[in-house]
Amino acid sequence: MSRYGWMSKAGLALLLAAGLAVQLPGGAGSASAAGAANAIVGGKAVVFAEAAPVIKAGRMLVPARALLEAMGARMDWDPDARVVTATMKGERGGTVLKLKIGSPYVERTLTDAAGKSSAYVVKLDVAAQLLEGSTMIPLRASAELTGQALEWRQATSTAIISKVEASASAPEMTFKQYALAGELFKLSNEEIEAFFRTNDLRARHGKAKPFALSVPLSLVARLKSADMGEQGYFSHDSPTYGDPFEMMRDQGIQYRAAAENIAAGQETPASVVTAWENSPGHLTNMLGEYDQIGIGYAYYTDSEYRSYWTQQFIRS
Repeated sequence: MSRYGWMSKAGLALLLAAGLAVQLPGGAGSASAAGAANAIVGGKAVVFAEAAPVIKAGRMLVPARALLEAMGARMDWDPDARVVTATMKGERGGTVLKLKIGSPYVERTLTDAAGKSSAYVVKLDVAAQLLEGSTMIPLRASAELTGQALEWRQATSTAIISKVEASASAPEMTFKQYALAGELFKLSNEEIEAFFRTNDLRARHGKAKPFALSVPLSLVARLKSADMGEQGYFSHDSPTYGDPFEMMRDQGIQYRAAAENIAAGQETPASVVTAWENSPGHLTNMLGEYDQIGIGYAYYTDSEYRSYWTQQFIRS
């Protein structure tokens, strides 16, 4: 059993039965050994002493520490969060990468020569993983995420990774990347995946501008999903937080326009985004002229629908 609903509210008082939006003025596959593979960084061979490279799901995975340190990164490991952080500095500025074991998503922060930072969420096709005690990451992603050039020599199974001249453009990112506000790994894989699927939907429907992922807004959306599961209701109006716009404002979210979609019973990001896409009211919100989205997921075994989802949209 599943349900979904949306509400729209324009100006200060227009309520539509199917959705809610407000406008305010101003305001994994198999793995195999690949030990014969080599990597050369800056003209020097990388020694993978801790673990040999492996091929998994069609991608070569290499030990993160050995490869990224060879690129000049400082590596830090948070065992509680299971997050590895690589920090690099160069002529172009700096790069900070955060990868979480078991997640295909990367938090990527770039700082230019003037000190201005921009954060992104990147989706890899193979998750970072722990194999024989080593954090393994895709070889190609390692180069692209750090803005370095990669040349693969098939005859010798060798990857040549080299810095790009300061006057040249950084290599094009082949992995999907979107703007990010906040700390990515405060969110679950389900929430991040629903975000990527929503931007995929926008692209399929001809919307050139993708949403940015707002972590603070996602945490508000998660509160809404959790409240529905805990309180046993399905509605845009919460007995705890009020309507979505009141809730966003009370939680410190500022906006000029906002909207909300909710759903219950769908067990996966794919199924909930498909359900919303098949409803004209929800689809209108997902194709709306908002710039940020938050997505919250909550699961309660003893509740009526078990899975609860909320999308909240804002234009800042």
